[in-house]
This record gives sequence, C-alpha cells and structure tokens, in this order.
Amino acid sequence: MKEKVYQYSLCLFAFSMAFEPDWSSKTLILTSFFALFNIKFNREVFKKLPFAILCILALYVVLNIVFITREADFSFFPFLGLLFLFFLLFTNTSIEIKSKEWILFSFVAGVFVVGLFNLFFSFFRSSGAMITFFNSWETTAIIDIQKIYYAMYLNMAYAICLVGLQKGRIKYRLVYITILTALTVVLLIYSGAMSGIILFVVINALMLLQLAKKWVRFFFVISFITFPMVFLLLLSKQMTQDFFSQIDGENSRIRNYNVNMELILAAPIFGYGLGKERQTMQANRNEKSWEYKNNYHAHNQYFESLLGGGVILLLLILSLLALLLRKALFNTASVYATSFVVILLYSFLIESILRRHHGILFFSFFLFLLYFYDVGTSNKRIK
Repeated sequence: MKEKVYQYSLCLFAFSMAFEPDWSSKTLILTSFFALFNIKFNREVFKKLPFAILCILALYVVLNIVFITREADFSFFPFLGLLFLFFLLFTNTSIEIKSKEWILFSFVAGVFVVGLFNLFFSFFRSSGAMITFFNSWETTAIIDIQKIYYAMYLNMAYAICLVGLQKGRIKYRLVYITILTALTVVLLIYSGAMSGIILFVVINALMLLQLAKKWVRFFFVISFITFPMVFLLLLSKQMTQDFFSQIDGENSRIRNYNVNMELILAAPIFGYGLGKERQTMQANRNEKSWEYKNNYHAHNQYFESLLGGGVILLLLILSLLALLLRKALFNTASVYATSFVVILLYSFLIESILRRHHGILFFSFFLFLLYFYDVGTSNKRIK
C-alpha cells in the first residue's frame, strides 16, 4: 500500500510540473514525504558515475563561491538540491513498470491541461482573440508559466505521446496522431515561442529517424546534438546574427552574445563567480540598451554557466546530459531521452533555463527519471 501511495504522489507531482511553482513545490514535498516510507537503500548507486559527477559538481560550486565569488550566494543551490533529491528518489525507492508510464502520462496530462486552460480563457480575456491569437500567451494566460518553458514542456509531452502511440495495436492510431499534432501546433502558435516551433520540427525529425537504419539514425542524432554548439560559434558572424534576430524578433540576445563572448574569453576556466553573472554583465553593457535598463540575465544557459563557473561548470552540467545520451544512442527505445536532451540543448541557446523554477525541475526530474528508470526499455521491476 505504501508503495502505491508513493507512486500516486509521483504521478501527482508530474501532473503539477507545468503549473505555478507553488503547486509543483507542494506536490514535491508530498512526494518526498511518502518516499520516506518507501526507501530501499541501494549502496551500489553511490558507486556509479552519475553520483560521482554530482559530488564533483557540488564541491566545485562550493569552492567557486568561496574563492571566486567570495560572498554568500545560494542561487545555484536549488538546482543542486533538486539534482540530489531526484537522484535519491529514483535510486532508493521501488516502483512498478506500469507506474513509470503513468508518471510520464501524468506529466503529459498536466501540460495539456495548462495549455488548454489558458487557451480557453484567452478567448474571454482578449478582444479580437482570433486576430491576436499568435503570441498572446503571456497576456492572456491564467496559469503562470513563461512561454519558452511551456514550449519545452509541450514538446516533451508531444514526444512522449508519439512514442506511446507507436506501441502495440492501437485502433485509429493515425487519427490520434493527427489530433495530437494539430493540438500541439495550435498551442505552440498561441504561445508564440519560436524556439518551441523549431523544437517541434526537430522532435518530428527524431521520430522519423526511428524508421532509418541504425547508422543513419546515429549520424543524424549526433548532428542534432552538436548543432547548438556549432550555432554558438556561427553567431559570431554578422550574417548569422541578422538571421537569428529575424527569428527572435529582437536584438537583445545578440547584444548579450557579443558582450558575453568578450567576458568569457577573459575568464574562461573559473568564470567570475556563481551569483555574479548579472553583475558582471551589467558592468559591461551599454547603459542605454534594453537589457541593461531591465537588468536582464544572459538569456543563454551556456553563457550563464560560463560566466558564473567557467568551462568547468558547463562541462559538469553537460556531462550529466552526456551520460543519459550515451544510453539513448545505444537503445532504440530511448526516444524519450534523446528528445529530452535535444530540447534542453536547443533551449539553452535562448534562455538561462537553470535560473527558473520550471527549468531546474524539468532538467533534474527527467534526467534521473529517464536514466535510472529506463522508461520504455525494460519489463523488469525497478528497485
């Protein structure tokens, strides 16, 4: 019975992830409480590479704050704490194979409930709703989640549904896929997140690659994964900057890019200290610029990490994703994991994902859920 209650609490938490931070935080407390009655201590997981990387990351964060930042700053600690929490939850509690799928589809249900709820009320809160439909999320939404983060969640939910619809014999499968695709497109247009629309195309390409030969799939997945890094380098070219500005609709992120590149090259290894990212950027921005007046963060997780903790911090964060990707590349059933990694790597280009509640929840929860529960690839009971 206690195991069932814990599994239900995990489903409730997964459902609430796309809701306001207060909701998901309270359900996470509930899940953690029920986990206490379901702990089955597993010493072996503390000898594995993910735990070693977490410990190195925690040690580096502390040393960086003490010797580089040189003042008390705990802004990185929520992310660090959630990483350890989900690591412990998913390695020292037991769960049935069916419940793993229920956790994923609870997340899907929550994402679409939030989207449809906001969409429904948008027609009552705006005049000429059909005319202003595109990019009206932040002016009409009832449930508070920033559009870039919602687009991330929506693409993950879409990938989960597509994989689920490909399993077994499902009557009217094509009809369900058509409805799912149409609904996702409508919500992406309503959100106005161009990054989400691009991710939607990439996710569909990943799904189609499942039909290709293994070496073809491997080649294109690696290409998708490495493209964000290549794009960061290409952004140094004026032609690429102009193209990006047209897609993004503003020049703020490009100005951030140019300022941040100079700062990063001046302190590439250890950065300027965790917690001093925004202070460092502000000191080097044009005082007349929009991002200076609004005291904006880097709007790029790669730069945010490099400014705060240098190459060491960025590599430690990416190494966690690399561990999951390594499993996914050698397992044809791990489309979930590949989609998750791709969504993050692309979203890192235009937002400091690990600075917001929805970002750190998404990263830490799915990282260890997919790594240790190996969803969709096993019929064994996980312990």
